[in-house]
Amino acid sequence: MSRDRQTATVRVRVMVEVTLNARWGSDCTIGQVHDQGTREAVAHVQGRLATATGVRVLEATACDMVVRSEDKP
Repeated sequence: MSRDRQTATVRVRVMVEVTLNARWGSDCTIGQVHDQGTREAVAHVQGRLATATGVRVLEATACDMVVRSEDKP
């Protein structure tokens, strides 16, 4: 008696949120914070996935920022 063998490949996209608690100097622009923060978040995730097979970072599409000023009047 023969048995049919079935295989399947599944590709799933998963959204991951990464929070970076970093400090940037007062001379940094919002654009610099956005670009550097995005690069650091992607590098963080890629580092964690380095040994995983079939997993990779496709894109980073959103960057929310909270900017606080610690200057005293």
